Amino acid sequence: MISTARDVAQAVGAKVEGDGSWELTGVAAPERAGSHDLIYVETAKHAERAVASAAACVVAREGIDLVGKTVLRNAQPKVAFAKAAAMLLLPEPAVPETRMLLPL
Repeated sequence: MISTARDVAQAVGAKVEGDGSWELTGVAAPERAGSHDLIYVETAKHAERAVASAAACVVAREGIDLVGKTVLRNAQPKVAFAKAAAMLLLPEPAVPETRMLLPL
């Protein structure tokens, strides 16, 4: 499913810093990510991996500097990332068939 960074942030309770209109199509590890994949950083010691990644959007807690990235700020980045992964990777629920009711 394709969602914008803003839509994902709203769904997981994060604050967007950067381009909220950026389209996200999946999730990945920083080293394997494409530009439209979402990644996450739990601690500042991994910030360099995120900055070097092709991913344009990162879930991270406050205080982690990620220059050049759209950041979804959340106090629990691993939990927010898991929720975002479910949103981006699970298929949308099927729309139930509608039935027409005819007057008697």
